[in-house]
Amino acid sequence: MFAGSQGEKYLYALYDSEANLSCIHPIALENLEVPVALGRTRMIGTAAKDII
Repeated sequence: MFAGSQGEKYLYALYDSEANLSCIHPIALENLEVPVALGRTRMIGTAAKDII
């Protein structure tokens, strides 16, 4: 369950106990929270569904 200033929503998520930065896809934010920019550009590597 994710809770934001505009409501609550059940979403599938991966959990990383050592993460210091969390990102969420803008589509998942709809009716949940107002998007907030990270403040400065960061080069962040992410997983892709076709890479194992």
